[in-house]
Amino acid sequence: MAKKTIKMICFGPIAVGPQYQSPWEDVWIECCLGKRKRLKEGPCIVGTYALQSDINIQKKIIEDYPPDWRDGNLNNLLRIKSEFSKGVRFALLDLEMKTGTPDIFVNQELIDRKAAEGAVAWYLEKKGVLKSEPRFSWRNPHGSIACPVSLGGDI
Repeated sequence: MAKKTIKMICFGPIAVGPQYQSPWEDVWIECCLGKRKRLKEGPCIVGTYALQSDINIQKKIIEDYPPDWRDGNLNNLLRIKSEFSKGVRFALLDLEMKTGTPDIFVNQELIDRKAAEGAVAWYLEKKGVLKSEPRFSWRNPHGSIACPVSLGGDI
């Protein structure tokens, strides 16, 4: 079976080259599913550094803000952290994959191209779209680079 080419579009540091890293990245993906049928999605790839930051922010919101400000993500984030402690490599925030913009968590502190490619391949396999080994094509960002930031472990 021929390899499926997945186009990766990103405006963060990892798009510049494989040696760059980031706490999280928004990556737009495009691939052909068959005759005139294309998949276009925009996952956010998140490393453990940003995961811990999100957990701390959620805890702070629960402590300091009224219940209508809470979004209920803390339990899901803690579930992902627990899965990572057991050696799981990738995890999803939304297990039902309802949106085309999933949060895919990677069990490593910072994201690089290899981690993003692995996360996207895992996600597409889980979704039932990818049946063979993928090939990735990164679009070079011309112009501006957006540097994602995270508050880190302690806030």
